[in-house]
Amino acid sequence: FFDYHDFNVFRSYTTNSRGKGLPFFREMLSKAGFDTKPIVVKAGATHSGFDLAARNRRLSEPQTEREQAQYLVKRFVYQAAHGVRVILWGDVREDEERHGTYSHNGLIYNGVPSGRNDDPNTESPCPDPGDGIKKLAYFSFKFLIQKAQGTHWERAEVLSDRVDDLFICRVPAREGRMFWIIWWDYWNQTARSSVEMDLEVGNYPEVTVTEAIPSPETGRVIKPEQYQSYFPTERHTVPGGKVKLRLGKTPVYVEGMPEKR
Repeated sequence: FFDYHDFNVFRSYTTNSRGKGLPFFREMLSKAGFDTKPIVVKAGATHSGFDLAARNRRLSEPQTEREQAQYLVKRFVYQAAHGVRVILWGDVREDEERHGTYSHNGLIYNGVPSGRNDDPNTESPCPDPGDGIKKLAYFSFKFLIQKAQGTHWERAEVLSDRVDDLFICRVPAREGRMFWIIWWDYWNQTARSSVEMDLEVGNYPEVTVTEAIPSPETGRVIKPEQYQSYFPTERHTVPGGKVKLRLGKTPVYVEGMPEKR
C-alpha cells in the first residue's frame, strides 16, 4: 500500500531526469496490480533568466520568459491529455531563498536581485523587474485556464504524440465546440524556423487560431486588465474540412465553433 510516488518533471515536459514518463509509470503500476491508481505530477517547473551561483546547475542555462511559458503550456497540456488530473507548478511567486532551486521558477518576480551590489554577469535579470511583476508564463497559464473552461478532458484524444515532432491534442467542449492544442518541438529541427501542417477539423466552417504565449518578450509590458489582447489570433475558413497551419516555436489553440442556425 502506498499514497504516492514522487516523480518530478523539470528539464523535459514529458519525463523526469532519468527519462521516465507516464508510459513507464503506468506500466509499472499495471504490473503491480494498480491499474486504476491516479497519477499526480507535482512541483515540476522551469526557470527564466539564469543564476550561476545557484546550487541547481539547471539555472546556469539562460532561458527567456517566453521559453519558460512554452514549457508551462506544454507541461500542463501534455500531462492532462494523457489522463493526469492533478498537475502542480513549483511556485507562483519566485522563492525567497537566494540562489535556491526555485528562486527563478516562479510566475511572478520577487524583486531580487536589486542590482545594487549584484553582478548581472552571474545572475539575470539584474536588477529584477520588480516585486509583483508578472512573467509571460503567468499570463499564459491564466489564458490556458480560460481557454480550457467548458472542455471535457476526460474525452481528450492525442492525435499525434510528437510524431515528426508534432503534438496534437483534440478536446471536445460544450455547445458543440472543439478545441485543439498543437505545437512543434522545434529544437529537434534546428535548420527550420517553422513547419506547415494540415489539420482535419471536420464540419466547422471557420476556426480561430490563437498563439498560447503573449506576443511581447516580457510580461512587464502587459496591462493585466487587457492581457487577452496580447495573444495573436487569426480566423481561418475551412475549405474541404481542413485548415493549413504554419507552426513556429509557440504552441497554438485552434477552436471550432458550430455554424449558427
